This record gives sequence, structure tokens and C-alpha cells, in this order.
Amino acid sequence: MGNQCRVLFNPCIHIQCKNGGTCLPLDKRELIKFVCSCPEGYYGIYCERTKSQVNIEFSSSLSSKHFQSELVSLFVYFLQLEWGLPGVLSIENRFLYKQMQLNELLDVYNNNNDYLSTFILVEIYFQNNISNYYIGAILKGNSRKINIKIEKINRCPYVDELILNETVRKFPLRRKLKYYHYACEVNSLIKCFYDESSLCFRDKYHQPYCLVFQHQSTQCSINYCKNNGRCIENIINGVWDFACVCNGCSYGSLCQLITSEYVLSFDVMLGQDIKTNISFMKQSFLIKFVLSFIIIMILLGTLSNILSLITFRQGKILEHSCGIYLFCLPLIGQIGLVILDSRYFYLLIT
Repeated sequence: MGNQCRVLFNPCIHIQCKNGGTCLPLDKRELIKFVCSCPEGYYGIYCERTKSQVNIEFSSSLSSKHFQSELVSLFVYFLQLEWGLPGVLSIENRFLYKQMQLNELLDVYNNNNDYLSTFILVEIYFQNNISNYYIGAILKGNSRKINIKIEKINRCPYVDELILNETVRKFPLRRKLKYYHYACEVNSLIKCFYDESSLCFRDKYHQPYCLVFQHQSTQCSINYCKNNGRCIENIINGVWDFACVCNGCSYGSLCQLITSEYVLSFDVMLGQDIKTNISFMKQSFLIKFVLSFIIIMILLGTLSNILSLITFRQGKILEHSCGIYLFCLPLIGQIGLVILDSRYFYLLIT
């Protein structure tokens, strides 16, 4: 350590991080001399503790569009009853997942917790700015790892969807609460619903059990999204992140790409099939096939253009106007290849 790295200091010689963790030395003048960088699924000073985990599978009934290709953003909530405040739900952890496909399995770790929270809630933002809550699990005991499947029947609708009387819908919230039990009795299949300030569950007696829940705290204070996209943010333990939910005519990490002004292009044909924030090997077969085709086209096209330039650069051929045309044609073709390839790689990285 030191300005010139002359002072030897390595507390990690005597430290053994567990479960594949890596020891990182810190400044010896600090109270804490080292930190263990833990692999996913573990935490603690020496990575000795295992995080609780929930594995989430999504039913194909959730999406009205093609289940394999629609990209969604979603929140996974770990909710717990607030200690000392009966009837209030606190967010123990909340994780944001951006532009993922619902046919993917989702493994979520409840950071720095040995056991899962009592309530596990999933909020899915579909394209066209449609968002829905789905109850994942309500746990009665301590659980370290569970598997859940989010079905259409798990959806928590807004309370006005359950109240058929138009007059009651217009009541102030406090007055509308009196009619919640009717909504539970009439809609026997629902498991939960929500209003402006609460998340309500239907108990075995068909009665509502409502808990205070601030579910509107995910909107960005500043909209970073383009083309009227919806910005949602997540701030947990001082870490900030955001995602853009695009409407039907735009896509991309910032909704910066649109389809309404294109007829036939890479943007329209492939843009919505490209997954962001993942390695190329996890892309769909279509994206891999197109890349292979483009590479072959680059090699063959470049070779053909080089041979054409060698052939038509002879002096006698260039003396005629058609010779100049034939000489310039491969140059124009090569420029077109470069533009086409650049557009595809731009879509991949954005």
C-alpha cells in the first residue's frame, strides 16, 4: 500500500473467505482491514451465510402477445409487516429486472437475509405502459428457498375493476372501503387487490384484509426515457437504477428506437428480439443466425469487391465511362456493406 506501493500490508494472508469468496485488503489505518467479496447467494463477513432464494417461473397466460419475444420490466418485492406498526407493509428488499422475457426462469436472492419475507409480490410492466401486480407467495413460517409460478389468477387488480357499481367507484377512498367485502364475495377467484394506499388480500372467509402499502414509489422523478416511455426506478440501500417501459411503437433501453417511421429495416425485423444487458451467447437463435449470415456476407462481399477493383483498375478499361462505372460500383457496394453491418452491431450494443 502507499503512494508508491512500498509498504507491505496484506491481511488476507490470514483470512479465509468461505463458499468461494475473495478476500480484498483495505487500508490498514481503517478499523476494518479487509472485506470478503462473496459470490451470488452468499453474504456475511466471511461469506459464511446463505441468502434466502425464490425461483420464479412465469406462466404463458400472462402475456397476450407472443410469449417468447415480448420484453418486460418487473419488480420483485419482499414485503414484511412493519415492526411496531400493525397493518403496515414495509419493503424489505425490492429488485428491478429490465427487459427480460417471461419464458426465462428468474432466480432472486433476498439480500442479507437468511429467511424469505412473509409476502412476495411481483409487479410486471408490459409494453404499452400496462402494469400488473401478482402475488407470488404468502409464507407462514421461515423458508430459505421456494419455487413459485406466477399465473394469471395471481393478478391483483385495481379495486375499481371489482366494484361494478359506477357510483361506488366515484366515492372517496374512505367511503369506498365499506364496499370491499362485497368485491371479495362477488369475485371468488381473486387472491388480492389494491387501491391508492393499500394492498388487500382475500381471506378464507371471503373478507378483505388490507395492509398499508406505498406502491406508487417507483416512478422516476425525472423521465429519462424517449418517445413517451415510462420511467421506473429502484432505490434500495443507496443503490439507484431505472428502466424504461416503452409504448407499442418504440423500444430500446431508453425507448430511443421507433418502428412507426420504418417500413422494412433491422430496427423493425430484429430490434425487439435483441435482449439487452446479457451476453451474445444468450441471445435468441434468430439473432445468432443473422450475425452468422452477416459475417459470411461481409467476407464474400469484401472478397468480391477486391477482385472487382483489381479487374477494373486497368488503364484501358478506365478510358471508357462504363469502365469508370464498373470500377466505382464495388466501392459503393463496400460502403453499403459497412453501413449495413454497423447498423446491426449498433442494435446489438444498444
